[in-house]
Amino acid sequence: MHGPASSLSIVNATRRRSSPSFSRPQRKATPHMNMGKKISAALLAGGLGIGLMAAGAAPAEAWTPIHNENWNSSFSNALTTYAGNTVTYTLNFDDLGSGKESIDLSVDPTFTNETVVSAPYGWEQFGHLSPGSTGGFTKMAYPVYGVGHGTFVVTFTTTTPTAHAAITARSGLYVTSAEVEVVSPALGIVSGPLPQGRFAEPYQFALQTTGFRLPSDTFTATGLNGTGLSLDPDSGIVSGTPSRLGTFPVTVTAHNGKAPDATASYSLTVIGVAPVLGDTLTRSATVGSPYASSVVATGTPSVFSITAGRLPNGLSLNKNTGLISGRPTVQGDYTFTVTAINSGGTGSAALEIVVGSASSDA
Repeated sequence: MHGPASSLSIVNATRRRSSPSFSRPQRKATPHMNMGKKISAALLAGGLGIGLMAAGAAPAEAWTPIHNENWNSSFSNALTTYAGNTVTYTLNFDDLGSGKESIDLSVDPTFTNETVVSAPYGWEQFGHLSPGSTGGFTKMAYPVYGVGHGTFVVTFTTTTPTAHAAITARSGLYVTSAEVEVVSPALGIVSGPLPQGRFAEPYQFALQTTGFRLPSDTFTATGLNGTGLSLDPDSGIVSGTPSRLGTFPVTVTAHNGKAPDATASYSLTVIGVAPVLGDTLTRSATVGSPYASSVVATGTPSVFSITAGRLPNGLSLNKNTGLISGRPTVQGDYTFTVTAINSGGTGSAALEIVVGSASSDA
């Protein structure tokens, strides 16, 4: 789950510079034909969490002249965003002149996915961005007829819970860069109690988490073995068909690479299916003759009892199996109610046994 949606923009102030200035002891620098070019940059990310701030948000020159790689006075903006958000870097420029200048855009995309660069009209694109590999680059060079203004846009989606990316734009001795810090709250499991399961009936429950999730995140569980249920390590869904009655302690752990792991403890209760009694009992019996017939209940194991009326004299009910058996001793018409009870509920049926004399037809 991502943080609350909001928007954050960092825009470097645009300023024409007639001569460079340095905060370090100044070295000799060869004047560059494009000193004073107007270039500004903006860095955006969607879905930022409340309370996340961008470092270095104060206005500053977007481009700083440098003499060589050892004298790098580039200005950096830092943007903090949740993993999974799409980051957009926009580079605006004008007054570049009509010479064959070029702008090199580079991204350190060790965690980026589907990095896209769009170039302004009149510019040709050379090279490529290589998502997933440090140092991938795109080089933009406008044609000889010259287009001295335009906008480059770089977009990519963060795909790891914690990472850092650097976007750099360079033209001759001028360079600007932006930094993206990716953060991800540790996962938390916020699901309520596991719902009750019913014996031999399909069961499914999806665990809910806070924090950012990636396809590589995993769930594990202890305590489900032998219950007929299992936890899908990718989706966090507990499913299956319960095969045991009872209450089972279950511990679930979610892992997204951001310590600590999220852990939650549950009690899983599997109850029986409420019994339904059928009219399967043999209705006729004879005085002095053996009698055996069972009351059948669908559902899980039940406890049987006589809750109304009475059985013929000489017959009894097995409370565990529902079997009525014995030798009737008195003829007559006997009506009674058998009730079955299990963890899923109760079921009852009104039944009848007619006991005839030994010399008459049953």
